[in-house]
Amino acid sequence: MAKNTRIVNYTLNLPVDRDVAQPGSALRSGRRGRWFESSHPDSTIRYSSNMLLLGMDSHFVYIIESGTTGKWYYGYTTDLAKRLTFHNQGNNISTRNRGPWKYIFTRKFNSKKEAMDFEKYLKASRNKEYIKRAYSDYFI
Repeated sequence: MAKNTRIVNYTLNLPVDRDVAQPGSALRSGRRGRWFESSHPDSTIRYSSNMLLLGMDSHFVYIIESGTTGKWYYGYTTDLAKRLTFHNQGNNISTRNRGPWKYIFTRKFNSKKEAMDFEKYLKASRNKEYIKRAYSDYFI
């Protein structure tokens, strides 16, 4: 060991109930690869009584189109108005500096799983003409 080297031990005291993936948790749950699925998928969603009365617990898959480049961005949300504002303010790395964005497609789902599965399907297909033809009822 070098003459002026010091070994310092640090201990982090983090709360145990945090929704953070722990090392090895994917292996314990039988999952392999880079995908992580939370064991508490809805624990971060908070509903107020007004949201439930207004039916805002719906889940949406959307496509927005850039006004400058014409590119599409596929996404999932529970609040369409707030999400579009988020994109247009440049808060998303993928959509930053390409706005203004506008909705060209929205589809409502009753469950988060259905919506996220459909979003994944759209992202995998990436064929604009096929999506326009197959889901024309949902284009605005």
